[in-house]
Amino acid sequence: MIWHNKWLSYGGKFILVSNVLQSMSIYLLLAMNPPKKTIECLHQVFAGFFWSKTGGAKDKHWIAWKDLCFPKYEGGLGFRSLHEVTKALFGKMWWNFRTSTSLWSSFMWNKYCKKYHPTMANGSGGSHTWRKMVEVREEMEHDIWWQIKGGGMSFWFDNWTKQGALYYIEEQGRGDEEIEVKNFIRNGEWDRQKLRELILAEMTEYIVESIAPNFEEGAVDKPWWMGNSSGEFTVKSAYDCVRHKKAEDWWWRCIWSKGVPFKINFLLWRTWKKRIATEDNLKKMRISIASRCYCCESHDHESIAHLFLTAPIAQKLWKQFASCAGVQIEEGLQHTITQWWRASHKPKLRAIFQAVPAILMWELWKRRNVRRHGRNVTYEQLMQQCQKGIFQLLKVLYPWIDIPTDWKGVVEVLTKYKPKLYHHRVTWEKPQLGWLKCNTDGASRGNPGESSYSFCLRDNHGDLIYAEAQKIGQSTCMQAEIMAILKALTYCANNDITNVVVESDSLSLTRMINKDWKIP
Repeated sequence: MIWHNKWLSYGGKFILVSNVLQSMSIYLLLAMNPPKKTIECLHQVFAGFFWSKTGGAKDKHWIAWKDLCFPKYEGGLGFRSLHEVTKALFGKMWWNFRTSTSLWSSFMWNKYCKKYHPTMANGSGGSHTWRKMVEVREEMEHDIWWQIKGGGMSFWFDNWTKQGALYYIEEQGRGDEEIEVKNFIRNGEWDRQKLRELILAEMTEYIVESIAPNFEEGAVDKPWWMGNSSGEFTVKSAYDCVRHKKAEDWWWRCIWSKGVPFKINFLLWRTWKKRIATEDNLKKMRISIASRCYCCESHDHESIAHLFLTAPIAQKLWKQFASCAGVQIEEGLQHTITQWWRASHKPKLRAIFQAVPAILMWELWKRRNVRRHGRNVTYEQLMQQCQKGIFQLLKVLYPWIDIPTDWKGVVEVLTKYKPKLYHHRVTWEKPQLGWLKCNTDGASRGNPGESSYSFCLRDNHGDLIYAEAQKIGQSTCMQAEIMAILKALTYCANNDITNVVVESDSLSLTRMINKDWKIP
């Protein structure tokens, strides 16, 4: 199958690279570990296909492939670096090695970790697989939390405090000898004196107050993966753990407007990075072209700012849209765009205002390219195309709202829009004969903040049997809800009440109790 680049938009090539080319390569990485040079060649193929217009090898790559391999909210396009995918797959092997009791895990343990804990074992020797596993050991170990069950994990080298291995945190009393956590538990409680002999008072207090010494003879300690909210290991979460990260800037999220075609957002993204083929950028690349601006009659020097903001037709377009929206046009292009992003507090207008700069710039870019090939686009046609693009976006975001096609009407309708509220009656239902119903609730002012809980018991006639309410100091809403159920069940147990139905208004808590939601 041949994909002709000239027939594909950047959006189409983005989908093909993400879902076909990269996925096929990842299947290869699941079976083998190719040399770094091979992975670099694959990256060159991906980049060449994405940026090429004619299929030639010399097409300009406006942004390096490594800079595209970041999430969109970090300034990239969301592609995955195969180098980091490889690390994530070896991270999976490290997780299986540390947490499973398979034949392979036992073999690796006996071969490389007979004398030393896995976190301290020598990584310079051994097989290629072992060396690659050791390369990701540090990142992986930091996110593996060992929950105490049997207490057999290493006191110094396993992360059982959620703060990391104590060997790297505590310098006082630190040793290389293997000590098990269960040696510091006596009669179901922490041995403070024994802990203080090896670690500082601050860490001792943290352990005593925050970690439950759930010691069961013969039980196996439970590993949880802290890179995922469910506590279960996934390659996706491991990739996020091992990949190189950039700072998250709010404007990257604003650039990628929901409901706007990829090609339009992509142009804004490239413009923000100053990586589009305007005359000023081409000259920086030492590409000689005739100095001419195709966006206006004056034929001035073409630049990003002139094309999208300061040219007469661009100024007229921005001002016409801004006057209806109450947006202030700034001198710089990026300042003008951010004014739109910060303009409206109306929920329905906020999404539209976020997309308007990208749509206007897309139509200005199209007009420039049309004029470059000898045709013309009048201001009325330009305005009509911009309003058409906004109207199409509105039909995607708010299909239930009757919206006019003109921009002024759009702003007026969405400013005055009030959603229709629908309600249905919720009634309390009596329990069956011989049963009681317990309703619980908890609240926190500030979350966290001053909190309280309450519960009440009623019989099958709806008559009140017992009620209780109490302040519990500083806590979160979830903690208050949990305390309400705990106190209610404690009261029922103390009074031999077994036939009881408990109702709570916390959906998250009921899912936890019913095991519909897995958490560590």
